[in-house]
Amino acid sequence: FLKPSALLILATALLIAVAASLCVLKKQRSAYFFLLAFFMLVVGAIVTVMVNSGVLPSNTFTKNSLQIGSAFEMLLLALALADRFNMLRREKESLQLARTIELEQLNQKLLESEEMSRQLFESSRDALVILMPPSWQFTRANQAALELFGAASAAEFIKCGPWDVSPKYQPDGRPSSEVAREAIAKAMHEGSHFF
Repeated sequence: FLKPSALLILATALLIAVAASLCVLKKQRSAYFFLLAFFMLVVGAIVTVMVNSGVLPSNTFTKNSLQIGSAFEMLLLALALADRFNMLRREKESLQLARTIELEQLNQKLLESEEMSRQLFESSRDALVILMPPSWQFTRANQAALELFGAASAAEFIKCGPWDVSPKYQPDGRPSSEVAREAIAKAMHEGSHFF
């Protein structure tokens, strides 16, 4: 007749074995290690019980079977942990590689878009200029802008600001520098300004 504590231990062991077996059936990698480790501990415990019952002879191996089973269990659980770390590292590397490829593709699209914008800027028949704060000097101009303002070259043109290439006064009598600053403020507020 078994004691209640022995029945509880047996029931717990069976429950652990069933849970681990279900995880193995679901092909969870760590469950293989756990089930084998638990099996080693159970074998050690069974051998110890059989030695104490007189079923197996008493020798160095059988006397220490529980400790040997426990040692194998710890070794297998350590291997399971190392395997889990390696699996996580591989997943991280895979995600990093996918992210790197995605960023390279986005970068390539950005370069293509930038090249297309540059070509549109350069080939436009409208006079287009780019200004840079805080001095608001020209930093780029297309060929139409150079022709409109009579600049000999782009290098000469980018040394100027809008008020340098405009008449001192506009047709409405206002100073060109004042009108230019208003146009710049409007472009900054709205994103661009056509006049």
